[in-house]
Amino acid sequence: MSKDNTTDVSFFKVALISTICLIAIKTCLIRSYTSTDFEVHRNWMAITFAKNLSEWYYEDTSEWTLDYPPFFAYFEWLLAQGAFKIGLKDSLKISEKPIMNDGILYYQRFTVILVDLLYYVGAFLISDISEDLPFKGGKEFTARKKYFIFFSLIYFAPLILLDNIHFQYNGFLTGLVLLSIHFVFKGNFLKSAVITAILLNFKHIYIYYVPGYVAFFLFNYLLPIDISFTKRLVLLGGSVLIPLLLSFGPFLYTTNLDGVSQILSRLFPFQRGLTHAFWAPNFWSLYNGMDFILYNLRIILARYLKNGDIIKKPEYTSGLVQEYSHTSLPNIKPYHTLTFILAFLLPLIIINRGKKRTEVKYLQSLLISSMTFFYFGYHVHEKAILLPLIPLMILSFIDFTYLSLYFNLYLVSHFTIFPLIFSPLENLTKYTLSLATTIAIQILFKITYGINLWENLNKSTKFFSIISILLEVTTNVFLPIYLPNLPFLPNIFTSCFHAMVFTWTYIVIVKDVFNESEKTTIKKKDLLEEESKLKLLLNDKLDKQINDIRIIAAVDGTYNKEDKGQVCVLGAYFYDVSTNTELDYFEEIVINTQPYIPSFFAIKEGNCTVEFMKKILSKHSGLKPDIIIVDGNGVYHKRNFGLASYISCKLNIPTIGVTKNIDLNPLDEDLDKRMIRNEIKNSPMIKNNINILPHDNRCLIIRLPNSKKLLFVSVGNGMKTEVAGKIIENLTKTGTQNMPVNVCDKRTRNTYREYFEK
Repeated sequence: MSKDNTTDVSFFKVALISTICLIAIKTCLIRSYTSTDFEVHRNWMAITFAKNLSEWYYEDTSEWTLDYPPFFAYFEWLLAQGAFKIGLKDSLKISEKPIMNDGILYYQRFTVILVDLLYYVGAFLISDISEDLPFKGGKEFTARKKYFIFFSLIYFAPLILLDNIHFQYNGFLTGLVLLSIHFVFKGNFLKSAVITAILLNFKHIYIYYVPGYVAFFLFNYLLPIDISFTKRLVLLGGSVLIPLLLSFGPFLYTTNLDGVSQILSRLFPFQRGLTHAFWAPNFWSLYNGMDFILYNLRIILARYLKNGDIIKKPEYTSGLVQEYSHTSLPNIKPYHTLTFILAFLLPLIIINRGKKRTEVKYLQSLLISSMTFFYFGYHVHEKAILLPLIPLMILSFIDFTYLSLYFNLYLVSHFTIFPLIFSPLENLTKYTLSLATTIAIQILFKITYGINLWENLNKSTKFFSIISILLEVTTNVFLPIYLPNLPFLPNIFTSCFHAMVFTWTYIVIVKDVFNESEKTTIKKKDLLEEESKLKLLLNDKLDKQINDIRIIAAVDGTYNKEDKGQVCVLGAYFYDVSTNTELDYFEEIVINTQPYIPSFFAIKEGNCTVEFMKKILSKHSGLKPDIIIVDGNGVYHKRNFGLASYISCKLNIPTIGVTKNIDLNPLDEDLDKRMIRNEIKNSPMIKNNINILPHDNRCLIIRLPNSKKLLFVSVGNGMKTEVAGKIIENLTKTGTQNMPVNVCDKRTRNTYREYFEK
């Protein structure tokens, strides 16, 4: 068996074992608390079992009427047939009161576990993106990526809590979402369209994705209008209409348009109020929160003025699903929310007219569309947070730019779902499961990439994480004790804070879409502003004599070549020149999503190198070097401020920039650079060990002993050019193999090969 096949088999075995373990965990949750959704689905089975199809959407004996699209009704009919076959006929009665017994409990719980198999299949197929993304590597590395993706999807704690404790069927529906994404990755748009149409006819909440679907298929499949446009339109239309006819056709046949109208009235009731009983963390929770603050300020002011004004108590804190009025702010109607949604869907056009990979456009379209609906939608359920999470999770797999943004919503999803699980035993379960899966993801990320995930998240994400935990403790421990008369206050705090987190994330993502074409310009401008301040620190005075220099540090990094080098192996080598011995070597693999821009290398390498050195020196102050050697230019630069200068001024340590190849861009434009390059190559100007570059004394040319190779040296900061040349000459007397920066380069390359190319 070939190594490739062995790797595939190993992944399949590990994935299978992980799936079996997850099924075992879900089985252990069978006797957990169930929400009213359990009775909802039991009643739907009873309706589809006991009533004719034409009566399904008219039946209202129970308050839990059938209000999902027809495909889900057919699904409930299938479940009812199974329940009948195993002797659960008594549980299939239409009843105003809930029916609960061990038989129906185990049956419905197991149906969730069974249909979740589709979710596992979707996760397995999605893991194939590891072949190329976020960057290519060896077979072992690819297998690790593949498993990390698979595990992150199937062990997503909020989905487990929602389906296997609270009780719903979101897993297999999310499996359909994964299948639609998989087919786009494979370039089969029509299969993706069919899956999408089926999904929408199972659960109408996925209408949140529809604008994204429309924009994507319009710009990436239908257009341009050419000779084959009509064919594409017919094929796409058929892919969407056939599932729609299969879904609504039987009702149209048996009940005519009245029956279809009845279904639509069940699917889109606008009498439930702006927000759900538990506010989803969106714009309207902040709106309610502001209204609540204004209400209390008015109460305080009325008491102070003693004017006797009667101020109506807010109804949105009752915990009931109902229409309500605001006490101070204008009331919001469904058409207001729709206006906001339409206005904020503009980025979909920009995304799909852009030049990114097709699959990235698809994921971004689903993300922006679902985030906009979640943020501004009317009567949004907290469970709908799952919709933007799935595309954002997959985006974070293929582009680390989205990693911190994903973990923002990862946080929001956990703390939004937590209030749905509130009994003591299940509280222990939800915290244990969430903590365990989060730790497992951290460990797997470290195993996969060699990167400490927590350390590489943005500061904002770390801040949100800490505040979320503190808020969870406060709202569940202290508020019930000290403010028992305000039972809705924990909901207000939780929803409003996480609405702020969602808002921050939403703004960053939308801003990124609008600034896509201006990113490089913005980053250049920011660096130039920083450089103008740092240049004030430049000087050529080194306090020590050459003989007083003891510790030299070299720092270098190896990046992956694909996708702008998002992973870097950083190395720092500390060398004692007085004894010619290595003092220490430090290495770390980090995420670096900054772009490479010619003549602006500090954008990519500057800050991550500075932070790496600061971390080392904060723990090992005795290793503070007298000089740092950097693979890059110093003052020999178009702006007299290269990478070595940037690092020196940020660390306040003298630096020397050393390169193997000469960059002639800093020279005057009127010089014949081709001639100068040929002169250097043919070495007529290289007469001594240390030579000044003609036309520019900022750069030295070092001739290596017994070799035709040359090094190009420029001061970063803190010394004169001739001093820098003498230091490099001394370090290269025995060749470049022991040159600190070369040692660093070699070791980081070896680590990169070991981790990513096997």
